[in-house]
Amino acid sequence: MKRVIVVCLGVLLFAIRTSLASVGWANYQWPCFGAGYADNQNIDIYSQVWKAGCTEAPGQCPDLSATLYYKKPSDLYYYPVPMTFNVQVGDNDEFTAQIPSFATDASEPMWFYIQYYDASDASYFDPTDHCGGGTVPPMVLSITPATEQDVTVVFRVDMNCLAPELYSGGVFVAGDFQGWSACTSAMADNDYDGVYEGSWLFPAGSNPNHLYKHNRNGTDSCHWEDNISNRTLTINDSQSTMTLDVVLWDNWDCSASLGRCCYGNPCQPSCADNTSAECAALSGTWTAETSCVGSPCGSLWAGASIGKGPGGGSPLTEALAPADVQTINQAIDNIENRGGGGELSWTKSDMSRVRMKRKDIADGLRKQLKDRMDKEPSDDWYAKTSHPDGKGNTEKDKITIDTKTLNDAAGGGAGMGLLEEKLLHEWVHKTQTRDGVDSTSAAREQECDAAEIAYKAGILHINPVDNPDFRWVITLWNRHFREYHGLPDVRAPHQVTSNGYLFFVFPSEQMAGDSLVSYYLQTQQLWNHDLSPLAVTDMLAQPSEYPNGVNLLLCGLVGGYTGRIQGLSVLNGEVVGTIATMNLPWPIYSMTRLGNSHTYFLVDTSTSRIRVACDTNFDTVPDEIIGVFADAAQYPELDGLHMAEPATHPDYGFGVLTGIGDVDLRDEEDPYDPRFFMPDANWDLVADAVIPLHVYEFLDYVPAIVSPWNGNAFVDMRAQWRHDVNVYASDSSGQNLGELLGNVRITAGMDAIVPISRALNTGEYVIGVDQTTGRRPSVATPVVDPTPQHLVVFRTAANDSTPEQLRLDWKDVPGAEYYLIFASTDGLNFGATGDRVYWHNFSMPLPVETRRFYQVVAHR
Repeated sequence: MKRVIVVCLGVLLFAIRTSLASVGWANYQWPCFGAGYADNQNIDIYSQVWKAGCTEAPGQCPDLSATLYYKKPSDLYYYPVPMTFNVQVGDNDEFTAQIPSFATDASEPMWFYIQYYDASDASYFDPTDHCGGGTVPPMVLSITPATEQDVTVVFRVDMNCLAPELYSGGVFVAGDFQGWSACTSAMADNDYDGVYEGSWLFPAGSNPNHLYKHNRNGTDSCHWEDNISNRTLTINDSQSTMTLDVVLWDNWDCSASLGRCCYGNPCQPSCADNTSAECAALSGTWTAETSCVGSPCGSLWAGASIGKGPGGGSPLTEALAPADVQTINQAIDNIENRGGGGELSWTKSDMSRVRMKRKDIADGLRKQLKDRMDKEPSDDWYAKTSHPDGKGNTEKDKITIDTKTLNDAAGGGAGMGLLEEKLLHEWVHKTQTRDGVDSTSAAREQECDAAEIAYKAGILHINPVDNPDFRWVITLWNRHFREYHGLPDVRAPHQVTSNGYLFFVFPSEQMAGDSLVSYYLQTQQLWNHDLSPLAVTDMLAQPSEYPNGVNLLLCGLVGGYTGRIQGLSVLNGEVVGTIATMNLPWPIYSMTRLGNSHTYFLVDTSTSRIRVACDTNFDTVPDEIIGVFADAAQYPELDGLHMAEPATHPDYGFGVLTGIGDVDLRDEEDPYDPRFFMPDANWDLVADAVIPLHVYEFLDYVPAIVSPWNGNAFVDMRAQWRHDVNVYASDSSGQNLGELLGNVRITAGMDAIVPISRALNTGEYVIGVDQTTGRRPSVATPVVDPTPQHLVVFRTAANDSTPEQLRLDWKDVPGAEYYLIFASTDGLNFGATGDRVYWHNFSMPLPVETRRFYQVVAHR
């Protein structure tokens, strides 16, 4: 006790004798009183000081120096540490010093204080501002043991008080554990209950004490919780997963304030401004800080958008973990070597034959894995892959593999085979063109399906009779082939996942009714349900939290003459009952649910008409057609309509984007395709016009830089239309931004050439950051050397069909479109051979010279 009295007295004496000092102000910048640290952490201390006429100038004020004093309560004395000048902050000088980890003890707090010395008058000054408070030194820090095992923390925030448009761009968590990077660490509402969840892994040895807040991305920009202090987190490492209690966004009290109440007909609701209790009496849906005047109930629908590209429409992609890379490497090795390697051959839609060396496929995938693969945190089957531009020869696009596929593949067996198929499927996409028979999405998918069939049969040796997944691919391929050649128009239903099960349809050629098959990949368990007399044309997955248990919604034809929508209840992969049905005009070709509302758009191909249906009794099955959104009689542009999908345009607002192809718009890959957009500005569920627009105007992209080369003074960038994007130098993670190199406003589509302030250097990294949304890729893009590396020249052995040849192999240059070959007899003077090569190897007849040199040059 005596030691504590002496210390406090010393501090008091400092304060008395510095009252006449010329320093005007100083503070404890960081950390604040009570902050927590692990016992294995060095503690960085920061303080700022102001002295009139001295600290305003750049650099350190020559009159001032600072000393940090620290101790544990059990220590006899404070340990002094001279502080060093850190940086100029406005008119202030900032100083820093460090308390070393060896000086801390988890059984005791850490005390510290700071003292400034002014050499101009030999005076001392103690900081008087303590993180905005009046705490008297010593400052106290909490020291706790570092975590002993990896802990995954699940953050949860309730967004039900907010209007959906206020977080239409996503909900996020940000904290000291990820650099306070706003609107980058995405959360998801996978069960549609308005509570968003997001996980963060804290490895063993982490500080258990953290600060964080949540962010939301609205229609304008990224927003923080701004009415509360930082939230605190103390990690409990007794278990490997820690799920936090649900918190309200910004601690809003929804019950006390006025908001918008939407009640009555769920598809054409009435609107009132009242309290949440008054809205509950009307059995309505209440939204805080929203009014009927500024945001009528129809605007509940206005958040619709098409999710495309990495991170679009679903949680952001994340970098592959080391275990994921190991799993994918194993799958690539299997693609190359299963059964002894060799070639893989498949048939395209025009019946031409494709032959490709499995080693070349594997090499291409390895190049992709190096820096152009991510994983998708959600298990949405639609998110298994994404192609930012969908153009031919798109090696520079990312491949994203869903988490479930990676986890299943890590166990080997059927899961590994499925990963191999997906990788092969996406690599085939990257060899396709946009011309001739490959110009339609259906034809491109058909070729990928054919390649999968060849791989299943020739490499995996899967028996098509015994394996339903194999039969499903063959069914899709046959159907694509029939549609491509103009045979009867029957749309292939999409596969969907529900609680880990894969659902697909065996169609009936006689229109007598299809069979619904559910297949669990982990156990290869199979269920078959007869849908007679329904022949399916579309299938939607329904949220699983509804009490009535509707998991699948099927749209199709009965006997070829009547349309029907049917809801199915599925339990552990088995259909346990039909919930409801709705009879429709013939033929209803497809259906789309409008967000999480009770409204559905139905496409009637007999009249090229978009009908609006409503789920009036809340059983998740539409039961009443309430109107016609648009038809070809009014808008001739809709003639031949097959697809309609809700979307939001930045200028025209909410509406419906239409298509005439045999695939969903969400499966389309070319953002430059034209589409007809039908805006509904007043949300009355009737189209106001038909406007021809490009798909890219509706797509949701994370900025992506395409393989910059050493020496470039520009970057080729793909980003969201009409957004301002900055280009920064960064570390490889892309989380720590450095020099601002340039900026651009993406106005002419998804691609732009961005001039930057200096030439790029091999080995550094660059990243694009969307200034409107704050979004950025999960990893930065490396700058590469355009000169091919590891060029190897060797002779190949002759065989019966091929004479002995000279072969050149080299390492691909990311972003290269082709290579030119140069040769020389003296190693000094090189001339072009006239050969243009589009891959990373080249074979030629043996030259007549006994000594010859070669060079390869990349071009784009």
